Amino acid sequence: MHKRSFLHNNHGKTNYGAVLILMILVGAAVYGYTEGWFSSLNLPFSVQSSGGSGKAGTSVDRQLQFSFTDKFSGAALTSKTFYIYTGSPPVLSESLTTNGAGVATTADKYVSGTILYIEYVSGNSKMWYQETVPNMLASDANSQTYNAIDLQAFTLGTYGQTLQVNAVDAASNYTIHTMGGNVAPTFTYQITNTGADNTGLMESQVADPIYGDQWQVYLVVTLSGTGYNTVLPSGFDETFANGLSTVCVIHLNADALTKWKVGNVYEQGFTGGQTVSFGLDLSGYSGSSTTMTVTAYAYCDPGYAQTHGGNFGNAKYQLSTSSVTLST
Repeated sequence: MHKRSFLHNNHGKTNYGAVLILMILVGAAVYGYTEGWFSSLNLPFSVQSSGGSGKAGTSVDRQLQFSFTDKFSGAALTSKTFYIYTGSPPVLSESLTTNGAGVATTADKYVSGTILYIEYVSGNSKMWYQETVPNMLASDANSQTYNAIDLQAFTLGTYGQTLQVNAVDAASNYTIHTMGGNVAPTFTYQITNTGADNTGLMESQVADPIYGDQWQVYLVVTLSGTGYNTVLPSGFDETFANGLSTVCVIHLNADALTKWKVGNVYEQGFTGGQTVSFGLDLSGYSGSSTTMTVTAYAYCDPGYAQTHGGNFGNAKYQLSTSSVTLST
């Protein structure tokens, strides 16, 4: 005679319960990540953002609220004009001016993931930005009217320069005779920000999408006039021919040319000056008909110059310059 077992198999029930609990935990984790619960945790792994806008959260189609601050002074950049371009090729979408708080709101809506090219122009302070319209956290999407984008710009400094050979001023002319017969001089060039604290330079990290030139800072040395091709330059990042001249360039450091002061101390690397050196071999040169022009430019692109007849960029701005007559 067989006895009936009164013990029931709970194996199936237990599996369903575990799955349900797991689903609840996963849902809570996803919601918490979307809401930014874990933003302060230093996780030993990376979590990929949702969507294509570089920020976890909800894709939205909203007006944008831009805020501009000075990177070095921290002040709001008020009454500043900037231009928003979209599409490929980029076309002007909106022109806006910041208010007294350094804020401006677009008239149009922009969907998350849209690539924006933004041109900031304030006198001779200029920047290009490439920004992707971000997603919004679910809580922000429910409570905030605008999608925010924060940008930093700068106030251009004022600059002076010196040019020496063996500590002797060579900015007016260089004469082999008066320089002790030196036919292979090394020139020491120094550029200094003589402007106020918290002024200086920034380079755009994206090229001008309209013309294709980079907005960077360069020392440009040009040799021209009779006999220029017998003068052999050295110590430059790049040298190239441009018509009846030789052009030589050195990429300058925008940070070094900025005076960023916090309290009574300048930030390391932002003290407002830079010194570079370059050489000339004059052993095959004679006469006094070659001119060396030494100029520092902001918003300058040597690569663009090589394919555009020596034009270093449509926005280039001269920071300082001097000309030297080379004489035997």
